Amino acid sequence: MSAASTREHRLRVIETSRLHLHPLQQSDAAFYRDLFTDAELMRQIGAPLTRDAADAAFRTSMKMMQGVPPRAWLWRAEERGSCDIVGLVGIVMHQGMPEIGSMIVASQHRRGYAYESLSAVRDHGFQTVGLVSLFGRQQQENQRSIGLMTKLGFRQIPGLTGRIHWRMDRDDWVEYAGGFLKPAPAVCS
Repeated sequence: MSAASTREHRLRVIETSRLHLHPLQQSDAAFYRDLFTDAELMRQIGAPLTRDAADAAFRTSMKMMQGVPPRAWLWRAEERGSCDIVGLVGIVMHQGMPEIGSMIVASQHRRGYAYESLSAVRDHGFQTVGLVSLFGRQQQENQRSIGLMTKLGFRQIPGLTGRIHWRMDRDDWVEYAGGFLKPAPAVCS
């Protein structure tokens, strides 16, 4: 049996200093729909979805999370004290590559929650899942994300058009983490 098949695939709650990251579950369908149909929020990501398309995307995301091995690791982020919704954060396999990303609700912008939640998910991807690399994409117009991805330790991939592309390899993460985190054996890309 390979390491990938013996590794625990069930998502767990991730705690940060200010956030609870709860694995996405069926009861989050309306939350997911609200995010993906919000024109202002989606302006930085892509075209907003219709209600039906958002519901279909939610069902697809849940199937991806339940696969063995999973093809998506998604969490609903909440403030620890108030339980106020912060957004959605996770890793999704996109064209065979693990892509990290977040959607932070407007009322929670500029509070450092994107960095805090993405840091925890990045570490989970390398430390627990055993990913070899992580990728990110952003709209050219989303200038705030450049600082965020750089602060997270990602390197911009030059020469690609359309969106800004980012990458962090496992070795980069180990160096970035400064040896404080012990990585899991690599099992997938």
